[in-house]
Amino acid sequence: MVLILGKVYENNSEFIWKIQGRIPIPSSANLTDYSSISFHTRGHLPLYVAITSQENSRLWIGIMDTELKLTSGKMNSFPQSDYQCSIKYCNVEGIAWKSKQQLYAVSDKMKSNGLQSSLCWEKDQNIHLFQLPK
Repeated sequence: MVLILGKVYENNSEFIWKIQGRIPIPSSANLTDYSSISFHTRGHLPLYVAITSQENSRLWIGIMDTELKLTSGKMNSFPQSDYQCSIKYCNVEGIAWKSKQQLYAVSDKMKSNGLQSSLCWEKDQNIHLFQLPK
């Protein structure tokens, strides 16, 4: 569920964030966790949506229609290592559109004390640029 928040002023000077609406996430974007969401348009509809999962190392791309419903989604996996097809983009924390066909992803530091595979080290604390398949 995506929550839409708005500022509500209280006491004429301070504000708090209040839920103004909710957008259900479709089952095609069913991920273990959600680490980031980003929207893209070129000044007209459709509005493209990217949702990432750190734990699944996956990226869902969909479209938001005029009724604020997420539709037409497709799941993508971030590239895996050559070694046993293991996850190497282990800590994707942010996603942003560069263009309709390109996305930036940022990754956090890998977890220490053996909590993650050593394969995660290569891609931690980086900015990545991905070209989407056509």
